[in-house]
Amino acid sequence: MTTERRHFRFYWHLLLGFFSRHWIIIVGLIILISLTGWLGVRFNLLQKRILRIGLVGQYETHNLPQQISRLISQGLVKINDDGSILPAAAKEWQIQNDDKEYIFSLRDDLVWDDNRPLSAEDINYSYQDLSVEVTDKLTITIKLKEKFSPLLTLLSRPIFKKDLIGLGGDYRVKKTYYQGNYINIISLEPKDKQQSLLK
Repeated sequence: MTTERRHFRFYWHLLLGFFSRHWIIIVGLIILISLTGWLGVRFNLLQKRILRIGLVGQYETHNLPQQISRLISQGLVKINDDGSILPAAAKEWQIQNDDKEYIFSLRDDLVWDDNRPLSAEDINYSYQDLSVEVTDKLTITIKLKEKFSPLLTLLSRPIFKKDLIGLGGDYRVKKTYYQGNYINIISLEPKDKQQSLLK
């Protein structure tokens, strides 16, 4: 038997002897390392799911900053990156009467965060010199006293029901904390329950 072969057999038997005496510790260490890695990944996922936005100012439910309100809801239309106007809660619209009358057909597949379907009566834009009339369950007519070309831009402002119930956003309001009449903290949760680890 060659010297190399004897050395190999010696170290092999030494390794087997060490493992047979300390196998519980070795298996325990493997489990501990695996568990630590799994917990670390889970902790990192939890950390990534928390988005904290701090804003200076006094806000009520009707004047939330756009970067918050757009997480929760959408407007009748939305503005594309290139400035073009795209459908959102409204699937289409017509402009009539010398650009002073806008007729919006609402989507029939949208539901509010309280699981109620979108209805024309839910649209609550309240701008000066503008009136909103319900034509039927999914049609509204917005009438202006004078032409106002940026109207569609204003109608991209997200709409809400009472208590910040949103429509079609990626998040829903979990809890709202007030300081007097002003919102101090809004806690949001992702609508995709499969990906949410914050329940």
